[in-house]
Amino acid sequence: MNAEDTLLVRLKRVSAVAELPPLLSDLNSSPSIRQPSSFSMQILLQLLNATIPEYYHALKADKRDGGIMHCRSIFSSVNGLGAIVSVIGTRSAQVRSRPRDETERGKLLVLLELLNDIVRPGVISVLASQLRESDKEVLYWQEGSSLFAGSKILGYVGDAYNALNQSGEFANWKWAWMADGKKFTAFLAGEVVKAYNGNVTELARLAKFMSRSMDLGYPDHFMRKLIEKDNFYAATDLSSALPSVDRMTFTKILLHYLQSTYLDRLNSQEADAITRRIEALGMILVQLVPPSQEDHLLKLVQAGAGQLFLRRAVVCWLVFHGLHEEVFENTLRQWGDRIVIKNLQLSRQEAQTEILLLIIPHLTVSYIKQTTQSPAFLEGVSNRLQAMRPKLRFMGMAFATALTARDDSSPRLKLDEVDGFDEEYNNWKPLLDIHDVVATDESCWDDLNDSQEIATENSQLIPERESGDSEEENPHQSGLESETEEEGEFRPFAIIDDGSEDSDDDPTVRREKVRPPVYMIDLIAYFNDSNESTSAQKHKVALMHATKIILRKADYGQELATTSKELAQVLCGLRNNFGLNDFDQQKMNAMIALCVTAPETVSPLHAEYVTFGDYSLQERLIMLSSIALAALHLSGKSTYNFEVSREDMFPSRLLPPDIHARFALEKDYPQDLGRFGLSYIENSVRAIKSSSLRESVTNAIENADTSKSGEIFVSRRLQTERDQRGGKNLAVQKNSLAKIAGQSFFFPLASRWKSFTSTLSRNAFGEMLLAHYVKTMAIILNSSYPAATDIFDMSSELMIIISTIRRDTGEPSVLEAIFTSILVIMDVNEEASLIQYFSKQFLEIKEYLEASWEGIGAEDVRNLAAGLLVKISEMVNKWQRRLVGEYISMGG
Repeated sequence: MNAEDTLLVRLKRVSAVAELPPLLSDLNSSPSIRQPSSFSMQILLQLLNATIPEYYHALKADKRDGGIMHCRSIFSSVNGLGAIVSVIGTRSAQVRSRPRDETERGKLLVLLELLNDIVRPGVISVLASQLRESDKEVLYWQEGSSLFAGSKILGYVGDAYNALNQSGEFANWKWAWMADGKKFTAFLAGEVVKAYNGNVTELARLAKFMSRSMDLGYPDHFMRKLIEKDNFYAATDLSSALPSVDRMTFTKILLHYLQSTYLDRLNSQEADAITRRIEALGMILVQLVPPSQEDHLLKLVQAGAGQLFLRRAVVCWLVFHGLHEEVFENTLRQWGDRIVIKNLQLSRQEAQTEILLLIIPHLTVSYIKQTTQSPAFLEGVSNRLQAMRPKLRFMGMAFATALTARDDSSPRLKLDEVDGFDEEYNNWKPLLDIHDVVATDESCWDDLNDSQEIATENSQLIPERESGDSEEENPHQSGLESETEEEGEFRPFAIIDDGSEDSDDDPTVRREKVRPPVYMIDLIAYFNDSNESTSAQKHKVALMHATKIILRKADYGQELATTSKELAQVLCGLRNNFGLNDFDQQKMNAMIALCVTAPETVSPLHAEYVTFGDYSLQERLIMLSSIALAALHLSGKSTYNFEVSREDMFPSRLLPPDIHARFALEKDYPQDLGRFGLSYIENSVRAIKSSSLRESVTNAIENADTSKSGEIFVSRRLQTERDQRGGKNLAVQKNSLAKIAGQSFFFPLASRWKSFTSTLSRNAFGEMLLAHYVKTMAIILNSSYPAATDIFDMSSELMIIISTIRRDTGEPSVLEAIFTSILVIMDVNEEASLIQYFSKQFLEIKEYLEASWEGIGAEDVRNLAAGLLVKISEMVNKWQRRLVGEYISMGG
């Protein structure tokens, strides 16, 4: 017996806590305990399943022999942490299935306590130092990055928290911070800074770790830790080492953080303090955003990222790098283009105008003189003056007046007689007196700290309910109206006062309410509104009515078709910037409704954004869910509940019932709202697995009681199901998905997968997103059966994808997605076709399951693997002669 076997035997024979310290010391000194191997896995599983749950608290109480230190050191490695997380996932499933079993709860709590004792400040530095000594450094670092930045620890601990706390009440466990995405993300930010500490050799690796950490869904909390005076040197170096794609994401997150943290709650009366803070933010931008990001930075601020204060900081950045003249010229060319004036959103045109006016004070007189005589200026102003909307014309007048006022040689524009121009120009004129420069003094950090204090003191930027909210939701609740509602069937409409003719000092003036949008273009404008006084209320109203408008417009003209792409872009990147209730659910409803009503446009767009878009993990998961749930809804196999009643389909007051019935017929509603039902991805996957495995499991049970080999007893229930599959008593069901499933839903996902994995590693997906991606494709394939004509083509693509990821994954969630996909492929294709075209793949899958299904950590996935093995074995036994021929012909 070698030394490793001796250690394992000693561990299994432990009967008292006094025996552990010397044994743990020997294990800790073993060179192979931190390397993946059969020995280390047996030792770690024995510790986690038996020894630690029983003796860990006793080890913590008795610190004389250092047993607890040796125990923590054994698991302070990528190999050890991976084992803890895997066993925690298994224990969580057991606790969820047996919530009253105190023994199981106790074991899980001990494991979480052990993990909390290991995941302490400096853990990433410890792991990095270990990996530098390994010959498989790159591979182990990927696994370590997956544990921390790839959300494994966060996801599994969060699952354990929910399993232990099924009552839903807050439980103050010491380890609960690892289940809080905000706290865990902030912890990772501090760990990245500590691990870097000026070590240039680790720069590229830690930069990638940082980028992946910000994809956890809480980038602002990561950025808050990064942008501190003591950590800023690390932030500068790490951001400079980011790849170009990750740098663009970093810039977007940075702008959002600067706006929300330092600028949203500034007091507009403190002009000098505001200027100092803006110049300090200019310093941050100069250090973190290189000149190569000019185009991306301008697109973000012109597309609504931040408000005027942030644009001032960006202009500081431009002037510092000497790019302001070039940007002024390019922006002027776009600003004066007729197509831009006619089609670009008003908020973006206002942003362009603000940037132009903010740059003017930094331009030389000679450059201004040259610009006022250029065709771009003359044509741009002329195009503005020809615009249909007064706001667009005033922009042109204001810019022309401001620029020519600085050129003594140009004629003065006299626009005083234009009605309304003076008031409009007075709004733009203060921008011409701003001359911000990048801060160079160390005291600028004090200005930033002051702004954070102001933000903390005024944390409630948007109250939960304003004085007009209740009236907006039900405009007939005022006293005067309630008295007249019962006087007749014709009830009065709410009075809308715009206050244009009333004095601001009049206390009886009613505030203007934000009415529900009626057209798609209004809905998009509400979402893109950047006015500080109305944006919060418009976002709330738009989100509340988005699903209704989309469903209402489905069968009315071309309005939905022409705006669906732009609305999809808005919804995919929509953030809960105003703390709205039920934001995620309402956003999901709108995205699914849009995917249901305009699938040919929206579903391929979601597939593109999931892979190559600049979105967080949560946003990508929502896009995949919208594709899958829309496919299920269109197939008729499972409907989605949008929670929209017929009375709410239109924002205006309905006519009396008798008159309304003459006009609002059943065909007027684009969807059959009566049959909507709630459906989720996991419920659909569970139904697929249950339906697919039912026959194989029944066969296996009945064959187990068979006395004669080859004789099968078929139950009456199973025979009935087989008859129905053969065509007897089979109900005809309309499947609207079948004709568009491949072109609009499945193949865009498949092609984007190939493009993404050809340029980046599949590890960039992360286990959670990868599993969701494969499940979505399986659901689409299953939903399109049996009417789709390209089922076999979709099955072939799905088989290729799961074959490429099966060989290098052991994550239970990904394995569940793979096994579910194989079941779907077997269900929607004839066995003869499967044997003819996929015989090699099924033989490989069978061999893989036979060798490894018992070792899968998650019990539900292990059961699924066993059921899949039974089903594949049945098919192999039935077609074994043909399979032998296929195998020999392939050189097997």
